[in-house]
Amino acid sequence: MSDETPHVNKKSVLPDEVLSSTDPGDEVQRRFRYQHTYTALIAIQMTSGKIAYKELLCEHHEDILGVRNDGKFEGIQIKTKQISDGPIELDEESVKKSLLRFINLNNDFPGSFKKFIFVSNCPTRNDGTGKSLNNLIKQAKTKKPQDSFKPSTLDKFFKWLCENSKSNEQDVINVLSIIEIQQGPSIEDIESKVLTYHLGKLEQCFQTPLPKLKIILDSIVSHIYFSSSKRIENPLQDYIAFIDGNEQLLDKVYINIKRVSIDSINRLITEPLTKNLFLSSRKGPPIQSNSSTSDLMFYKMQCGLIEEDSIEIMDDLRASSETYILNNYYKTKNPAETLKQLDQIRTIVKNQAIESKSRSKLKGTPFGVIMLHDLEDRLEKIVENRHRDVYETPYEILKGIVGILTNECKVAFSEEPTGGWKKAWNNHYSKE
Repeated sequence: MSDETPHVNKKSVLPDEVLSSTDPGDEVQRRFRYQHTYTALIAIQMTSGKIAYKELLCEHHEDILGVRNDGKFEGIQIKTKQISDGPIELDEESVKKSLLRFINLNNDFPGSFKKFIFVSNCPTRNDGTGKSLNNLIKQAKTKKPQDSFKPSTLDKFFKWLCENSKSNEQDVINVLSIIEIQQGPSIEDIESKVLTYHLGKLEQCFQTPLPKLKIILDSIVSHIYFSSSKRIENPLQDYIAFIDGNEQLLDKVYINIKRVSIDSINRLITEPLTKNLFLSSRKGPPIQSNSSTSDLMFYKMQCGLIEEDSIEIMDDLRASSETYILNNYYKTKNPAETLKQLDQIRTIVKNQAIESKSRSKLKGTPFGVIMLHDLEDRLEKIVENRHRDVYETPYEILKGIVGILTNECKVAFSEEPTGGWKKAWNNHYSKE
């Protein structure tokens, strides 16, 4: 499988920038992050319909079950290894554990699994030796009962699998013949691959700025991290009881924690896109932006004869404010209180902009530059004298919120044209 079309996924809470490549603890975190991010990739492909799953069951960090639309399962193991250590070989402990896990799942739930998938960030050894997982699977698919695996070291490993899984040879052959090997992106570039080739390609994410895409991906990964971290003795057995209606056999709360549904992923994707960065009214529904880009903000500031470099700085601060606000929302333990605080910040900034426009307005004369400078002075004074009222929000973020409000027609740096800003903006761009 190529880097651009991976099929299945993990993550930690720490960003890559603070992880050391030599510290053993950080290396564990890095591998966790890969597994969670790859699972996020599967979830995104599931949501887009590229994979025929209706939900995922996160048994543990590297242990994922895909629930197919036909009710069958696909077992997924996600393994990582330093590429500099060479390809993954059959006698490695991680490979042995994965194969035994697949065999045990098939034994415990006969007829329930359509496929098993072994995913790694680096190649698996692919030759004719007894150390090649590819060779083992290839021979299993064509093996006749009287045949032995070749070379003898491969046959010895096969017998080890039978003995340690307490299974007969045919059952092990049946499992090996439905294993698929997939190579995912590298540990270093998995996030960029998911953002560029998968999340960013979704219809609802079209033209979404990269900072917001990263926030959305982080929220999906965090959701999967939470689901994977909750230990349940036998989640698959409980899940099957759940879908069969035997709810008395399990704790529904715990089994639901392990489930990652299309609806839950859709919600994590669409919330940041439809809630206007969570700057919503306390009394009403969130207000949606008039544009998925900052074109309207540029046009309105140009109408106030504000210089291009000042507009570009405002746009950079607008994007930074989006990231700042979304990060605060996802980190909070009290979303309702955070929304209330954001609403207060928004109201203060909006009122300052309205007052600044009233004081700066000169009939028949452009006043955008005067208003912008006055508003900048006002925001600096708020940070200095009313910092608690804006919950210690930095000046740059407050100024970025001005850009957000300008883009949604709440703030303007010149008189409103006949028919309103959106009509004038559409007419302007239709002529270009």
